[in-house]
Amino acid sequence: MIPSDNFSLRRAISFGRSFQPMLRIQMMVYPAVALLYCLSIVTLGKSPLGIPVVALISLVVAALMYLSPLVFTSGSGLVVETELPVRGDEKATFMIVYSLVLMPLVLLVPQWILHWLANNIYTEWFTDNIFVKTSELNNYTFLNIAQSIAPAAVCLFCVSAYQRRRVLMPIVWTICATMGIGILSGVLVIVKLFSNGFIDGLTDQPAMTDENLIVDKIMNQVSPELMMLGILLGAVTLFFGWMAFRKIAYRQI
Repeated sequence: MIPSDNFSLRRAISFGRSFQPMLRIQMMVYPAVALLYCLSIVTLGKSPLGIPVVALISLVVAALMYLSPLVFTSGSGLVVETELPVRGDEKATFMIVYSLVLMPLVLLVPQWILHWLANNIYTEWFTDNIFVKTSELNNYTFLNIAQSIAPAAVCLFCVSAYQRRRVLMPIVWTICATMGIGILSGVLVIVKLFSNGFIDGLTDQPAMTDENLIVDKIMNQVSPELMMLGILLGAVTLFFGWMAFRKIAYRQI
């Protein structure tokens, strides 16, 4: 019987426990990968091997973040999701908070702490680190969050919407969403830089060899477009989050 009283955080958490042991495994693996990523930045930031190794680990981090809702497809996930005596909004709240808040924080907070330490306390240590730079690029936290959570919201919606192929189809649509964000970002930046002659002006200044300075100038030029992109991705996240909420909260077998 589905409870009809007020929203209960205890029931929402008990609903999450029904997906054990996969949630427990995920909660152990994700922090370990996040720390490994930060450690690779610190140790390989001045090494020729740094770029391929850190790039590979960063892809793993991104994939883990985008596909974190797949944990709810484990075992008899659909049966658990629909038949437990827990209100639909309690189920939806747990799945959304877990996938779109908790897991991104687990993966992103260590990176934010590392960048803060590098830019405020251990600046000399990270002077030549190619992955941690004191530049405008590190100031777009809102855009980074939006780019990270939007594909996860798409994945969560697909997990809640599909009753068959609940693993395959979320992966496919999450990949499509990620590629779409990358293409849109690239087009916005390229159009902006070439439309106002910025690239020509940059190449006319041979003395500008400081990579940080070049990155800062580029980011200053495209900052309005990046902010618009972040707002758009935020809206996409809210839309798919709301659609996932409706699917989860009102679905019954």
